[in-house]
Amino acid sequence: MNGRCDQATVSIDVGQIVSEGPADAIENNFRKTMCHELGHSYSIDHYSKNAVPPGVELDCMIRGVVNNNAAWLVLGNHDIAHVNDAFA
Repeated sequence: MNGRCDQATVSIDVGQIVSEGPADAIENNFRKTMCHELGHSYSIDHYSKNAVPPGVELDCMIRGVVNNNAAWLVLGNHDIAHVNDAFA
């Protein structure tokens, strides 16, 4: 074994995802939630919209409903670097 996990399960209750408003906003909230919960599977913690650490760009680990800013739908470079360091 190389120390890497070969499987994981992520369960998401889609009934808990905000599903009101324009279709693109609903889709973005689903995308953001999927990215966010998968981020937790890599041990990444939350950011608050009002307290993003210096040098950390907006990404899907921010808590809460997002606007249509595409930056909020993916992991930012800061978090990607942590994932790469952990699994390199």
